[in-house]
Parts: sequence; C-alpha cells; structure tokens
Amino acid sequence: MTATVERPASRPRTGRRQPWKGRPERPPRGIGRHALLGGIALLWLIPLLWAVYTSLRSYEDTASNGYFSLPRSFGVDNYTDAWTQSGMPHFFWNSVLITVPAVLGTLLFSAAV
Repeated sequence: MTATVERPASRPRTGRRQPWKGRPERPPRGIGRHALLGGIALLWLIPLLWAVYTSLRSYEDTASNGYFSLPRSFGVDNYTDAWTQSGMPHFFWNSVLITVPAVLGTLLFSAAV
C-alpha cells in the first residue's frame, strides 16, 4: 500500500526575505554608497552653480560688494554683452554652415545603404 504525505500549506511569498528571529534586520545595502555619490555630486555642482550665480550679477555690484555678497538684482546683460562684443553670431553661423550639411549628408548616405 502507498502512503500519501500531505504538505502543510505554505505562506505566500512576498518577495522579501524574512529576518531571522534572533537577529535584528539589516539596513538596506547601498545607503552609504548613495550618500557618498550624492556628496561627490554636490561637490562637483557647487563650482558650476557658483559660476552661473556670478555670471548673472552685474560687474558693478560684484566690484562694490565682492563675490560673497547677495546681489541687488540678477540679469543677463553679461551674456548679451559677451554675445555682441565677441563676434559670436559670426562664429555661430560658421558652425551652422558646417554642421547642417554634414548631418544631412550623413543621413542621406546612411539611408541609401
């Protein structure tokens, strides 16, 4: 005669491993790594944000109050002055005249393959 063994009903798996009874649950892995990478990202961003901050201030405000002061107002006058005084439109159109035909030629020849 054959004996039939019934298995007890198991609990449904939730996808998360249950901690051992005698040991506290470990914190999730990677918290230290993410904190370190976040700190490095902030250290990398600080000089960039500082450059943008100082570029939006007027020269007179920076000269009279120094770099480590709150500005009276923000403006894009430095960018417009740099654009017009440096001849940037000429260089921009030179780049457009080289880039647009190069991209269109690449698309045309790669579509023909």
